[in-house]
Amino acid sequence: MARIRTIKPEFWTDEKIVQLPFATRLLFIGMWNFADDEGYLEEAPDRLRLQILPNDDIEIEEHIDLLCAAGMIERVSLTDGRSILSLPNFSRHQKISHVTKTKFPVSSGKKRVIPFETRRGVAIKYGCKPGERKEVECYFCGAKGSIWWPLTSKGKPSGWVAFGNIELDHFIPENSGGNENKENIVLSCRYCNRSRGYKDPIQFICKSFPENSGDLPPEGKGRELNGRERILPDLDKSKSVSPAGAEDAPSAEIINIESRKQKSAEREASDMELLDEVTDLWNSWARQHHAPAVERLTKQRASKCRHRIEDLKKYGYSTTADAFNFLLSKCNCSFFARGDPRKPLEFDQLMQEGFMTRMLEGAFEYRKENRKF
Repeated sequence: MARIRTIKPEFWTDEKIVQLPFATRLLFIGMWNFADDEGYLEEAPDRLRLQILPNDDIEIEEHIDLLCAAGMIERVSLTDGRSILSLPNFSRHQKISHVTKTKFPVSSGKKRVIPFETRRGVAIKYGCKPGERKEVECYFCGAKGSIWWPLTSKGKPSGWVAFGNIELDHFIPENSGGNENKENIVLSCRYCNRSRGYKDPIQFICKSFPENSGDLPPEGKGRELNGRERILPDLDKSKSVSPAGAEDAPSAEIINIESRKQKSAEREASDMELLDEVTDLWNSWARQHHAPAVERLTKQRASKCRHRIEDLKKYGYSTTADAFNFLLSKCNCSFFARGDPRKPLEFDQLMQEGFMTRMLEGAFEYRKENRKF
């Protein structure tokens, strides 16, 4: 639930705030409205983009991570696997008469802080220069992500580096003696990072992707794959750890991931075809009910759309069109189809798992006697 918050005059001249990009500053202010009274909110990038910057074409994950890098917000991992955002000085700047206690179990949570030197070191290792946005891959599965090293308003390199749709992972786990040094950091997507935990990286790859692991070649005798190899960091802690795409990689074990990349590309193409079909149905419905049409077909939308269609097919529908039309029929019975056109239903909103479930359960069903518009 959004809340009214205040902005102090000194905010605009704060030495950290003035170095942040404009969209990042606006996102930070918007977070105050959607944080609870103790300054906590769930880390849900898509939801935050819809709530705060719904009409802006930005990589919201990068801006969230940039705020973390600047120390304006903190990430907290909860024991149930969720990740939340904390506004450290929230209570000092917001005067709330009757504070409602947070619903998050923060007492058992663990803060995730990436040192400034590690961020810059990893960016340099992967070839990202100040003012650039470089596309990178998950070390384990090849999922796409990005490194962003923004410039200040004066054109100078920013002191902070942000990572979008990708996380920093310890190659040698911390409980096995791994440190925060850039040589021990590889880039990992959220799924691989959470799935791996404290497992040995080689064992994790061989167990998670058995069709690509094969027999590891003897040390110093890797397979030639015309530049499409996967470089594994040397497990000797005295040597540097340089994942694929890093500069000055030492000689190490090599694992072929070509088939995994091919499968990922085929899945992305399939997702885009499915999204194209679904958005045609959505745009037709949107024109009749004054809802915004979908114009940009992005990978994020395609991935979410695939998951929602899979959920809908559990109701017995075999084709994508039948499954999505079933969902639209539920929308026709909701107050979104009959209510205030100033508050239309949005496609991204409908593709959220929790929201779609509530729509199917009839939570938004239009009832004339209870109409609020």
